[in-house]
Amino acid sequence: MTPPDPIVFTQFGDLIWLRVEGKGCFQNSPMLKEFCVAMVERGALKIVVDLENCPVMDSTFMGVLSGIACRLADKGDEGTLSILNANLRNQKALVSLGLDQVFEVDLEGESYPEERRAVAQRTAAVAAVPDVQVSKADQAEIMLEAHEALGEINPDNIPRFKDVVSFLREDLDRLKQP
Repeated sequence: MTPPDPIVFTQFGDLIWLRVEGKGCFQNSPMLKEFCVAMVERGALKIVVDLENCPVMDSTFMGVLSGIACRLADKGDEGTLSILNANLRNQKALVSLGLDQVFEVDLEGESYPEERRAVAQRTAAVAAVPDVQVSKADQAEIMLEAHEALGEINPDNIPRFKDVVSFLREDLDRLKQP
């Protein structure tokens, strides 16, 4: 199997800037989730996801982003997840799932101007989010949680992903059997 497309990051105080370098998909969702959960536990209140180099996101990736946004929302008004530089395809995907109501989606390129300049000037200071190896059961669980999060965010998503959720539950039960 090909390795997942990388996600790189830099940090500005309580803000984590992530840049997806390729597809946002089920393959790099575990590392995204683990990294962001760890950063929020360490005090990060704002996560920016820069999609300039991301041609497409799948539902697992967007579901993991939804879960992270909910975790940040639990931190109060200061906790936010922002999406920047989304192409038209990614914008449509976010809007069709109702995620533009949960994330701050910057379509005009005006959010975080100082950080944008710093990221552009300090590319050497950007580090890769560590890849994580997960079992098939852990992968199925992450995918299930991601799709359930999409339904929690927007009830219209429940029928869209009903079959996926059902399949993932069955797969997870099968994988957990001794």
